[in-house]
Formats: sequence, C-alpha cells, structure tokens
Amino acid sequence: MLTRYLIILFLTVTTLFSITEKAYSRHPWDARVLHSMNSCSGKGLTNFNKFVSNSELVFLVGVPVGIGLYGALSGDDAEIDKAVSIGATVVSSYVVSTLMKVIIQRKRPYDKYPDYIVARAHESSYSFPSGHTMGAFGLATSLTLNYRKWYITAPAYLWATAVGYSRMQLGVHYPTDVFAGAILGSACAWGSYELTKLWVKERKKRDFNYWLKNNQLY
Repeated sequence: MLTRYLIILFLTVTTLFSITEKAYSRHPWDARVLHSMNSCSGKGLTNFNKFVSNSELVFLVGVPVGIGLYGALSGDDAEIDKAVSIGATVVSSYVVSTLMKVIIQRKRPYDKYPDYIVARAHESSYSFPSGHTMGAFGLATSLTLNYRKWYITAPAYLWATAVGYSRMQLGVHYPTDVFAGAILGSACAWGSYELTKLWVKERKKRDFNYWLKNNQLY
C-alpha cells in the first residue's frame, strides 16, 4: 500500500515537471521557487549549506558501518541486520538516482538559467532527482523503520530536510528534484527494510532447521 502511494506521488511530480517545462518558455514555477531560495545569499549561509550538503556522504557511509561494527563487536545480530537494511538503502538510493539521472537528463538549473540562478556549487551529473536528498531521506527513513525512536527520527529528518534545502540554496537542484529525491529515497528505505526482514526470517528458519537436524533425540 505504501509503495503504491509513493509511486503515485512520484508520477505526479514527474507529470508536473513535464507540464511546467512546456507551459513556460522562460521560467517555470519550480525555477521561480528555486530563484527565491537561491537569492538568499551570504557567505555564512552558503558555507553552512555546503557543509550540510557535504555531510550527506559522511553519514551515508558512517552510519551503517558504525552500526555494523557495533553489532559485530558486541555480538548483536539484530544490530548487524539493521546495518544491512540501512546499507541496502544507501546502495539502492545511489543506483536508482544514478539511473534516473542518465535516463531523464535534466539540465542543472544554473546551466539552463545562467542569468537567473546563481551557481554556488557545481556538479558534473544531471539534475533530476536530487541524489543528496534521496540519500538523506533514505537514511532518515531507514533509521526510523529500524529503531522507531523519536530522538532518532526527529534529528534524522531535520538533517535530511536541511540537506534538501541546501541543494536549492546552492542552486544545484530544482524543488521538484528535491521532492522527488525525498519520495524515492523513502521508497528505497522501505523496500530495503522489507527485503531485509524477509532475509532475516529465512535465515532464522534455516538456522532453526539446522538446529533440529543436529539435535534430534534418538
């Protein structure tokens, strides 16, 4: 059911993107919204947003690796399973984001509107969807599904939202890029979580059958 709603939201976003690109010859609505965010200048704000944006890779690698090491050192299989789920989210988000960028090939806003959008950072890949936002919301959603603690969920989503905003203030993504990234990242997290649950269930079933086989009473 959740997957269905996420797909509907994604299709809505892509449809709006297509319509607005054709309806406005100069500045579609998402470019105008981006312009209002991108116009918020200041060295301090820009440097902060660059820091937030760059923190995405650190957390995407550090969180699953840290949880996995903790689980391995403490002998906690449940933590290792969570690390697998979160790691799968990170990998799937990267793969989906990369494939969609290559397929859709949307130009960066500062390339399409060089006199309207200020490039406070430069990227070599295409614009849609926002890979940073996708990874950030994927991580936040995965942490929420695996731990279900408000003191983990709240900071995680606050950080993910900050990452999404930073990409717009820096002028490297449209709002539709960011929104699609948030939806797709959350969908990757949910799918990875469900697949990990199935994997854990099958593993426990095999372990139980192995135990029965080797502990039969004669």
